[in-house]
Amino acid sequence: ITENAAALGIQAAQLFRISSIDYVKLYPHALEALAMLRKKGYRLWLLSNAQRIFTAYELRHLGLGEQLDGIFISSDYRCRKPDIRFFRALLEGQGLDPETCLMIGNDLETDIAGAKNAGLATLYMHTGLTPPSQRKADPARMPGSASDGCRHFEFEGDDWQTLGSLICQI
Repeated sequence: ITENAAALGIQAAQLFRISSIDYVKLYPHALEALAMLRKKGYRLWLLSNAQRIFTAYELRHLGLGEQLDGIFISSDYRCRKPDIRFFRALLEGQGLDPETCLMIGNDLETDIAGAKNAGLATLYMHTGLTPPSQRKADPARMPGSASDGCRHFEFEGDDWQTLGSLICQI
């Protein structure tokens, strides 16, 4: 197939993702935690290494779009986490000071390393979706119990209800 091959490829990928969307789920209480953070005045963005062709449907299905100020998908920027350019796209595009930002991620090598290189505070969530080779979270770095001046927090599990409350205390 050569005629309209690109459009056909996009449609096939979208059909595949739509067919498998029943398996895509949020962490328990994630929407409530995001709503709580927004109510407290936090601004929220998603930085994802996903492909827009898949992610747009997922975000609509999960109801995440209403809780976010914006969505940055790496396929739109031709770079991906941990590339500092991807983080700068958000920071510069939104006029954000990295000293006042917190990156939450479940991957030490992409989310956390990239955010640290960009000057952001970080919160590493070791969850069931964290790459198996990565270590568990250090309890001494948990929000609420980490030492004063800590900018790099860690949390074990996917309890967004607890995590949202702890973030509000940072």
